[in-house]
Amino acid sequence: MLPKADAEADNRSKGPVKIYASSDHAGFQLRQVLVDLLRRRGIEVDDLGPRDGTPRDYADEAGKVGRLVRNTPEARGLLVCGSGIGMCMAANKMSGIRAVDAWSVEAARLSRAHNDANVLCLGARLISQDDARAILEVWLSTDFDGGRHAARVAGIDRVGATTATDNSGSAASAPGGLVAVQPAPTPVTSPSNVRLTTRSSDL
Repeated sequence: MLPKADAEADNRSKGPVKIYASSDHAGFQLRQVLVDLLRRRGIEVDDLGPRDGTPRDYADEAGKVGRLVRNTPEARGLLVCGSGIGMCMAANKMSGIRAVDAWSVEAARLSRAHNDANVLCLGARLISQDDARAILEVWLSTDFDGGRHAARVAGIDRVGATTATDNSGSAASAPGGLVAVQPAPTPVTSPSNVRLTTRSSDL
């Protein structure tokens, strides 16, 4: 069992003004529990996730939340799937998103204090509801330290801005607002560039 977050520390922290939340079918129940927790704390939540356990693609749900967080700097995102891994990988494809798959309270704290994480991903099949609550509480109540970490976070954002396209391809839209990199076509050798060697036996 992970330690509970300190209630007094939570109350002292301003925290985000809004949370955008979603999940796939595997994270449906845990998402409901956490959305209820957020609302009881007085945090505005825009719950974008499925209303039942119908199968959903985690990449699509990550795209929904990622776009809104990217366009609302004072907001944060909450994503829940089976492991948290798929959601985290998909969300981090989006420029401006710094998602963390936190499996411990300490990881959640460091992701905020050092990395200014703006999306929390959780794995419903890997952690208990109590642990998920504790992780979320600490993630909400921890402020970004800034200082030397600010330059490093700026570096993360630069990487996100420059790797959507690279010298080997061009950017194209993909489902959920993500970016797909299309490989450059393989050059076709023209006949004028080919040296033909003719042997006397071929004549």
